[in-house]
Amino acid sequence: MNRRELLMSGSSLLAWLATSGLVSAANAQTAAGQMDGEELSLPPLLDARSGPIRLEATAGTTVFAGGAPSSTMGFNQTYLGPTVLLRRGTNIPVRIENGVNGPITLHWHGLTVPSSADGGPGTEIAPGAGRDVELPVSQPAATHWYHTHVHGRTAPDVYAGLAGAVIIQDDDEAGIELPRTYGVDDFVLILQDKRFDSSGRAVYEPGMMDVMHGFRGDAILVNGQLRPIAKAPRGLTRLRLINAATSSPFDLSLESGRPFVLIGVDQGLLDAPVAVSRVLLAPGERVELLVDLRLGEDRLMAASQSSMGMGGMMGGMGGMMGSDDGSAVLLTLVPDDSQEAAVTTMPERLPGSMVAIAATGARRRFLLDEGMGPMNMVRGLLGGSPVMTINGKPYEIDRVDFSIPVGAQEHWTVVANQMAHPFHVHGAKFQVLRNGGREPRPEERGWKDTVLVNGEVELAVSIDAETSEGLPFVFHCHILEHEDAGMMGQFTTQV
Repeated sequence: MNRRELLMSGSSLLAWLATSGLVSAANAQTAAGQMDGEELSLPPLLDARSGPIRLEATAGTTVFAGGAPSSTMGFNQTYLGPTVLLRRGTNIPVRIENGVNGPITLHWHGLTVPSSADGGPGTEIAPGAGRDVELPVSQPAATHWYHTHVHGRTAPDVYAGLAGAVIIQDDDEAGIELPRTYGVDDFVLILQDKRFDSSGRAVYEPGMMDVMHGFRGDAILVNGQLRPIAKAPRGLTRLRLINAATSSPFDLSLESGRPFVLIGVDQGLLDAPVAVSRVLLAPGERVELLVDLRLGEDRLMAASQSSMGMGGMMGGMGGMMGSDDGSAVLLTLVPDDSQEAAVTTMPERLPGSMVAIAATGARRRFLLDEGMGPMNMVRGLLGGSPVMTINGKPYEIDRVDFSIPVGAQEHWTVVANQMAHPFHVHGAKFQVLRNGGREPRPEERGWKDTVLVNGEVELAVSIDAETSEGLPFVFHCHILEHEDAGMMGQFTTQV
């Protein structure tokens, strides 16, 4: 039996966890429990297309894969939050309440909204307090997400579950024959990896190397479940994938070797479907994929990853884009012949725009530096945390790095010399021109807000949102340990 077959067997999690070197075989068995392969559970749908909504941060416990109860947080529930359904052309009041012991924010990752509603680090909500914002939904149909964004504690709080999905609908998307019945042929899949202790309890206790290279887990969970099973009609099935991990990229493929059909990226649909054999999804990124279940059962796989540091992302993608030998099952897709398929024909065209922008405005350069020099090593030896920077400056909430007119289109160069970093911008969207000296991969085309910088990436950036209430937008590495350590800057916009 090869490693791929082993990972497909009933003892796959045990084998994967035990051979990772992070936990013993006994610990892996506890983490695996008896919950492997249960039916996929989707976050509840919170319909905000025509009225106000309320989201409350809540603490509690969650059992992952049959282990001991883990301390978790969520919005309106104890782990993760509901899928918020929005419609283009509406203005939606949102009440955010903090029912947990620490401060929170609520960042609408990917939404083009004023900075006062964006939920960046300057919008903290104290325990027991609340905040009212209004979301002007002006963007095309897309899959986005939301999460807390308090500087210094974004990583542990997102890991604990303060995150959820957003779906925007519009008339253009509705005019295309696509699967869109939530939980039937349209599935939100929130990916997070977890590390387990000997009792099967999910823990977040990063050491110095975890902070430097990104915290990695023992197992990848889908909506908090280990290797769930999704049943869908024997037709086209839509997967909305969100990488909500603190640092791990996921190299995705189908076990059968059949291609996915890529229809959307961060900021919305493409102009036409693209068949791809694999998709690399960095932290913060989203993709929409179609899988044809007329061809039978299949499994969504993620290639084995060693870390975001020396063994994986250091100096490039390393093992992430390598062979299948370490692939693990994320989700099994099973045709359900008791349901009639709504869509069986692949669309020829999609309503997204792929027209390149000129980016004739200012040219800016950003150097992402995780500080692998002696000073950070000394800080680690003394029990301190590393300090990370953009252009040599760690994040300071009172410093604004530059200001840009709303509507400007600029050329940004982002550089990551020591390891690859996912780079995210609030209040803007961009097109990837080149990445690491190559043309963009299919999942890097179209409009995006997050990109994995591997060496040097060139971006055509459109500044779309307005600074309000004196609150700047931020740009940062989406390895959340790096963001918390200071790899973040701020800018304002002017109308």
